[in-house]
Amino acid sequence: WLFDAILGICDVPVGKFRTICLVVAKLDKEPWSEVKRGILEDKTLESEVADKIGTFVAKKGEPWTLCNELMGNGDVSKCPFGNHAGANKLMEDLRILLEYLEAMDKLKFISFDLSLARGLDYCMGVIYEAVCMSGNTQVGSIGGGGGCYENLVYMFQEAGK
Repeated sequence: WLFDAILGICDVPVGKFRTICLVVAKLDKEPWSEVKRGILEDKTLESEVADKIGTFVAKKGEPWTLCNELMGNGDVSKCPFGNHAGANKLMEDLRILLEYLEAMDKLKFISFDLSLARGLDYCMGVIYEAVCMSGNTQVGSIGGGGGCYENLVYMFQEAGK
């Protein structure tokens, strides 16, 4: 998944991916400085690793702009994912999704946010949040959201069934 690829590129040990996801998921409630402190103090990672993570999770905005930036704006040498095959495949999948959304005239309702993360073992793949914005009122994930929760069922399934 893209966030796993980002953590790998940032030199986070694989065994700490989920715990870092849990900390990054707090970005909707806390500023980066607090999240970074949590990464450094609670997860025993170096400051440089946290800074690398910060360069990715700070990215959000208009989908095509961010997608093109993450794909190096046509210059592979400027792609922040380098030659990470998994991340580059996911970005190609995202590009196709954006084309579909654009064809359906729905892209204008979409914002791309790399800080959106879940540190839950049952949450796999793409996640999304519906945000209702009206004037000065904003309702976040409580208004709707979802993702691919394929491992959730297995957590409640009796062994052997």
